[in-house]
Amino acid sequence: ATLGASEVSLSSNGHIGNKTSYLVSVRQSYLQALFKILGLPFLPAYTDASFKIKTRFDSHNELTLLGLGGIDRMKLNLGIEGEDAEYMLSYLPEINQETYTVGGVYRHYSQRHVQSIVLSQSYLNNRNVKYRDNDESSEENLTLRLGSIEQETKLRMENTSSWSVWKVKAGFDLNYSRYKSNEYRKVFANVLREYDYHTDLSLWRWGMFASVDYATPDKSFTASMGVRTDGNNYSDKMKELWRQLSPRLSVSFRLIEGLTLSGHVGLYYQLPSYTALGFKGEEGEYVNRHLDYISVSQESLGLSWTPHENMEL
Repeated sequence: ATLGASEVSLSSNGHIGNKTSYLVSVRQSYLQALFKILGLPFLPAYTDASFKIKTRFDSHNELTLLGLGGIDRMKLNLGIEGEDAEYMLSYLPEINQETYTVGGVYRHYSQRHVQSIVLSQSYLNNRNVKYRDNDESSEENLTLRLGSIEQETKLRMENTSSWSVWKVKAGFDLNYSRYKSNEYRKVFANVLREYDYHTDLSLWRWGMFASVDYATPDKSFTASMGVRTDGNNYSDKMKELWRQLSPRLSVSFRLIEGLTLSGHVGLYYQLPSYTALGFKGEEGEYVNRHLDYISVSQESLGLSWTPHENMEL
C-alpha cells in the first residue's frame, strides 16, 4: 500500500494454487482536494487499475489474461475569484473519460515451434461539456457537448519456429474498429450559430506478416528480413493488399572484436486517424474515401564500439 501527496494505491501479487500467478493494482487520486486548496480553476481526479493472471496448464500450454483501465474526471473550481480565474472558467469545459484494454494470450509450445493466439478489446469514451457562465440550470445555456468513442477488437494468430541459427515467424491479424463522434456547439458572434455534427464509422481491418531471422553461432553476423501487408473495407483502394506491402531488412556485422556495423531499411504503412476517416460532409457522406494509408520509409546506419565491458560508444 502507498500513501502519497496526490494519491493512494494498493497492489498485490502472488499465487493461486500451483499453476496460476496473479498481479493486481488499484490507484485513486485526491488531486481535486489538493488543487482546491491551491486555488486552481480546474480540479482533476483519476482512478486506474490493472491486473495480470497467468496459468501454466502444463509444459506445453499457458494462458495469460491482463487488463488496464482508467477513469478521469475534471471539474471546475467555481469557488475562486479573480480576473485570471474568471477568464479560464469561462472557456474550460468539464471532462469525463473512461478507457480500458483487456486481452488474453494463449501459447502452445511444441519443441521448436510456438503458436500464439491473442484476443483483445480496447475502449475509449471521452466527453466534454460546457455551459455559458457555468450555469447548468437550463439546457438553453449549453454551449458545448462533445462525445467521442473509439473501440477496437483485435485477433492475432502467429507461429514462431526456431532451428539452430534460424528463426521464422508468420501470422495474420483481424481487427474490428468503431469510431463514433457527436458534437453540439453554439458560437456567439454577430449572430448565434449552432453546429450539430454526428458520425458513426465501422471498419474491418486485416493483415498478414512474416519474418526470417539469421544469426551465426558466434553472433558475429545477424540479419532479419520481414514483410507485412494490410487492408480494410473503408474503400476499394484500401482493400488491395499489394498497395500496403511493407518490406524491411536489418543486418549487423562485427568488423573486429568490440566493433559492430549495423544497418536497417524499411517501408511502413499506417491507417489515417479515425477523425479523418469518419469525417462527414453536409450531405452526411464520408468525404475522405480518397485517402490512402500513411507511409514512411526509414533507413539507418550505425557503428557500435565496445572497448571494454563497462563502456559502449
